Parts: sequence; structure tokens; C-alpha cells
Amino acid sequence: MEVDSASVREHIVMSLNQSQSKHFVLVGEALGMLVPSKALAAPEISKTQFELTIAGAESNVATYLARLSHKTSYLTRVGGDELGRLVRRYLHSQGVDVSLVEVDLSRQTGIAVKETSETETTVRYYRKWSAASRLDETLVPTLLHLQPDFVHLSGITAALSSTANSFLHSAVNRLQGVCQLSFDVNYRPMLWGETPSEEMLEICNLTNICFVGLDEAKKIWGVDRPELVRRLVDRPEYLIVKLGPGGSVVYHRDGIEQVEALQVQVVEPVGAGDAFAAGFLHGLASNMIPRDCARFGTILASASLLTSADVGDLPEKSYVDALLRLSKDEWKSTRFENTLRMLEL
Repeated sequence: MEVDSASVREHIVMSLNQSQSKHFVLVGEALGMLVPSKALAAPEISKTQFELTIAGAESNVATYLARLSHKTSYLTRVGGDELGRLVRRYLHSQGVDVSLVEVDLSRQTGIAVKETSETETTVRYYRKWSAASRLDETLVPTLLHLQPDFVHLSGITAALSSTANSFLHSAVNRLQGVCQLSFDVNYRPMLWGETPSEEMLEICNLTNICFVGLDEAKKIWGVDRPELVRRLVDRPEYLIVKLGPGGSVVYHRDGIEQVEALQVQVVEPVGAGDAFAAGFLHGLASNMIPRDCARFGTILASASLLTSADVGDLPEKSYVDALLRLSKDEWKSTRFENTLRMLEL
């Protein structure tokens, strides 16, 4: 069976525009994620119990932004299966508008399995024939009709399939001057054949806000210092180079800000980059100065590091405000301790 027709989608878009304007729109693939919860000893075999959660770079960012009380819409395709229904129910429960999520009854929803050891975390993806791999350029008019303030995309989408790749390039080009275009490189070598050096550079330089990890930049472009990344990615108004435990460097029109990471007990690193991106975007939408945008991103990333889930709990507002007021030296010496109470904005 075919997915929703363009005419039906246009009607939904018109209804959304009439009821409320969209602030953030995110496009990508949401997956079911199997996360190991605990190992059970058995006479002859070690059994691992798994919890089923929802994951995906863009859906993680969408969840954080919705929890932070922003108007947030998520666009994707899911299969006509129970996992696809779970994706929609979960995101809806987090405050994300999923009315434009398309259901493709001929494909399944993607899934990923997280494997952990004492030294590392590995995520294995099963998404080659997923519904989201059929994202294509027909979705671009939906983005234009929604007239969002921000659109957030990632390089993962470009690697899903040739049609999803075409969608990303078309969206980046047609959204020029329409909204604030945010892009996270999110390089996943296992999804690519050849390293997409020129392709990622072209896309990055067509965006307003670009996130890239220094480790990614080294793999893609062979550069190992933030200033060298800026020489290549010189067009975005905000270039955020993530340094992992070293914090981040923000290049913007008025200068450069370096924000160190907070001290934190790391439980699980997966998802911290998405949390950082959401926090930074929240800061921009809230008219924070670049330093505080990066600090807010660091706070959400720290909260993410404290949990095995892809999305961490938001700390209470008074704690966040206190962290944002710290001097540079105080910030560097602060240990993040999440109170596990939701942020009230």
C-alpha cells in the first residue's frame, strides 16, 4: 500500500499552519533501540535482558526541544508495524507533533541494538530496508509550507539511501533564506561506502548552524584542530566544534567561545551529541549569548551522560540558572549532578 498522498499531506500542513506556527521541524529516522538492562547468570549461558526504547539523532533532539516547551514537529516515515506505532506514541507523549509522520505499509521500522562492555559501547543498526530509507524530495514542499523558524537535519539521513540523500541536498538548497538551517554532521562510517568528504563540506557550508565533532572532522577531512575545521567550514553563522571531554569551541560572527565540559560520571556516551545540539538550539531560540548556548548544550549533554537511555532527564531550572551564572573558573571546576527533576520553563 502506498504512503499518504501529497494531497492528504498538504491538507494536514494547512491545518497545522492554521492552528499554530511551527518553531522547530526535524527530519530523520526514528528507530527502535534495544538497550541491555542487566545480565542474568545461567548454568550454561549468560542471558542479557533488553529494554525497548526509541532512538535516532533527530528524534532525540526533537524530544529535548519539546520537553523544553518549544513547538516541535518531526517528519519521517515509519513502517506499518507495532514499532512504528510505538515511535509515534512515544514522540507524541513527549510533546512532539507527529501528525505528518508517514506510514509505509510495505516497509518496516528500523531498529538498533546497543552492545556494551567495560571499555566501549557499540550500536548495531538494522535499517537498510526501513521505511525511513525511502525519504525523498517529495517531503521538501512540506518543510516549505510549514514555514518553521528552525529546521534541524543530520548527515545520517544522507547515508540512508540515494533517495534520502537527494532529499537532504534538496532541502538544504531550497531552505536557503527560509529559516535557520541547523545541521549535525553525525558521521557514521558503517552507513557510508566512501568517506563523504566533499559532500559533507558542501552541505555544512550551506547551513546557518553546523555541529561537528573534532573526531569526525579528522576522519572526514583529515584536520585535527578546531581552527582548521573553521577554515574549511567558514560560511555558517555558528560553527560548533565538539571536543568530547574537552568541551566545545563555538565560532560565530562576533568571535570565538571555548566552553569546557563539566565534570560528570559517565554512564553511557551515546546520545550526548544530540543533547548538546538540542541545548545549543534552545539557547539560540531563547536569545542566549553564544557562550550560554554552548553551556546549555553542555548541561543537557551532561544529563545524557548520566543515563543509559538516549535521552536524559532535564535538571531543574534553578540548577541550570545557577550553572549559567558561574564564572569561567567556577564552571571548569564544577561537577554536574542531575537532580532528576524536570526543568520548568
